[in-house]
Amino acid sequence: MESARDRCIDLIDVEDPRVDVCLYCLPPHRLRQNDVRYMAELSKHVPIIPVIMKADTMTIHEAQRFRQEVVNRLQNPALSGIRGKIEVFRFSPTTMERAGLPSSAAMSIPPFVVIASNDINQAALQDEPPTYWPERSYKWGTAEAFNPDHSGLLFLRSLLMAEALEEVSVDKRQRYEEWRAQHLATPFLAGLRRRVLRFALATALPAAAVVFAAQNGFDRLRMQDCVKDGARKLRERVTGKKKKAADAKSAADARAESAAAAALREAEAAIMAAEQAQQAALQELQKGRQQQQQQPAQKKGWF
Repeated sequence: MESARDRCIDLIDVEDPRVDVCLYCLPPHRLRQNDVRYMAELSKHVPIIPVIMKADTMTIHEAQRFRQEVVNRLQNPALSGIRGKIEVFRFSPTTMERAGLPSSAAMSIPPFVVIASNDINQAALQDEPPTYWPERSYKWGTAEAFNPDHSGLLFLRSLLMAEALEEVSVDKRQRYEEWRAQHLATPFLAGLRRRVLRFALATALPAAAVVFAAQNGFDRLRMQDCVKDGARKLRERVTGKKKKAADAKSAADARAESAAAAALREAEAAIMAAEQAQQAALQELQKGRQQQQQQPAQKKGWF
């Protein structure tokens, strides 16, 4: 259905498996090169919204400085293999104003600096009506996730879940239609290029060769002589290369044989020297035994 050129079923009636946006969570204090590369690759396939997490671990000055660093790296990644700026999802000024975030505010564009927590204010939860109010309690105070002075989580939730929902859906549909049109056109263009190349090789190039020969006054016999001469030169070059290869192989074989003969002679000389040394050692051993046998007989004659 999606690959059909004349699609009769609207995608609204079909379960949508596509991704709306990607919330890319960044750790505080330091922007890693891997994060920049991942965001660059993801932005080619799906809109990304950078979100700086754990804002309660940074001071106000540190959060502002780190957020500006992320904005600068998105505009200029300064990494090999990444060309141009990294595209992130941009909310319209009207949508941001409806979410309670003025377009001129410091957090009007990504990244958002947020605090998240699983700890809920129990007192607010028991009020009438109950209020869901996540917070993080410390000895020095309390960091509130939905407090605009502490975190941008409330604005981000309002944008994604209510105010910018239609805007995200329209962008997703437009992005998908562009991808679909491109992929449907690719096979046709590839086939057209193949047909043009085949036509050029089979018709246009021979015709151009004939016209060129006619304009330059080439006759049939002259062209045959040129072809034969070229073939002869090619055979001579091939024969010369084969001869050089054979000569090089013969020389290498001769060098290998001479080296093997020299090694064999050295081995034979070493064996002969070892045999001579063994014979000398045996003679010395026999002399020593004879001397040991003569010494007791001489002592016995003295007494």
